[in-house]
Amino acid sequence: MNTLTVMANESYEDFVSQLQKEIEDEGGIKFGVVEKHLFANIVIETEAHKPAFLGADTSEKIWGHLFDHQYIDKNGKVQDKLRTDIKTNKVNLPEEVQAYANQITATLKKVAGNLAIKNAGDRKPVALNKAVFLGEEFKQLWVRIKYKTTFRWISILRR
Repeated sequence: MNTLTVMANESYEDFVSQLQKEIEDEGGIKFGVVEKHLFANIVIETEAHKPAFLGADTSEKIWGHLFDHQYIDKNGKVQDKLRTDIKTNKVNLPEEVQAYANQITATLKKVAGNLAIKNAGDRKPVALNKAVFLGEEFKQLWVRIKYKTTFRWISILRR
């Protein structure tokens, strides 16, 4: 049985789950879990302007801070509070690592949840709002963007 046949026979949820597992195995990360050593390999610049790693001790301090602020549970499992604060860009981090907040937040984004893969079969058609399409504001917008935009019509075959 070839791979194409297997994929056609498996459910969408099984496919996404398997893909996520492969990424976890190859990338060395666990989706939805913050491990104590997760931040140790973040590259920082020292006072001597040389690159260094954040380190295991600092990584564990960040983990403890995330736990204290109820971003993760005792097993490192990501809580909804962390996901919300990541989306609103309001993650509370220890003062001593504020200079590296972007790298830490980017790392948290990678592990904060499952892959956002959407099932193409769940798409719903969107009706054209003719009042907006034929309105003067849209025409003015179109004049500004038409040379910068490429469009292509997609025909969807129905079975």
